[in-house]
Amino acid sequence: MDRNMIDVASGRALMDKTTTVARHLISNMASNTQQFGTRGAITSRVVNVIGTTDNLRLENQLTELTSLTETTTYSISNKDTRLGIESN
Repeated sequence: MDRNMIDVASGRALMDKTTTVARHLISNMASNTQQFGTRGAITSRVVNVIGTTDNLRLENQLTELTSLTETTTYSISNKDTRLGIESN
């Protein structure tokens, strides 16, 4: 929100307003801006780009996690067998 917009909305006398009145005015203007947007506002769209390095890092982490999961599952299965516990 631009200072000039606030000044115009206050009748060019924002500094003459009480703190409560000024806050109320700014609050109303902020609500209207959120609800209706602003004139001439340009909306930009951003595309997230993940580089090849990031993909490779994520693949390596996934491979490591898969390996740890398989090792843990195998270890638990062997302990169950040694203890005579049957798994379903």
